[in-house]
Amino acid sequence: MGDAADADRRWVAGTVTAALALGAFFGIQNFTQLKALLTPGSSTGGAPTSATASCSHFSPYCNRVHFVVSGTQFAGRCSDLSGCPVSGTFTNMGTRAGQASVIFTLNRDENSGGERVGSCSAPIPVAIENGVVTAGCTIYPLASSGRITLTALIDNPIY
Repeated sequence: MGDAADADRRWVAGTVTAALALGAFFGIQNFTQLKALLTPGSSTGGAPTSATASCSHFSPYCNRVHFVVSGTQFAGRCSDLSGCPVSGTFTNMGTRAGQASVIFTLNRDENSGGERVGSCSAPIPVAIENGVVTAGCTIYPLASSGRITLTALIDNPIY
């Protein structure tokens, strides 16, 4: 009897998880919207019909994913043989959960000529609204001497 009860619990948990994923996909942001959708004859039934309907506050990135650079850093020692590990922290300023990508670039500083030394790209993991995540990669080859600077350019999704 215990095995059947465990199977039932797993089925219910899986069904609830699938329902929540579908709701998120169709823009249902909270239980009030879900209840309105499921209530027959409700005048407010259905998912939001415009991008601003799901935003509870003003945001220039309403119903979008939009990451900004919170900080960059060298994630280890740089060498010609093992490259230069770099990382950054990124904040999703949009109101929708999602991911993006980033290109890290090393440049010689202005006094050393300013030219590009190398770059690498990395996926920025999924983050919710105001969520902070970390991404990193290693820049190869690294044939540089003198001071170098690190920059990060985010490729946000286009809607």
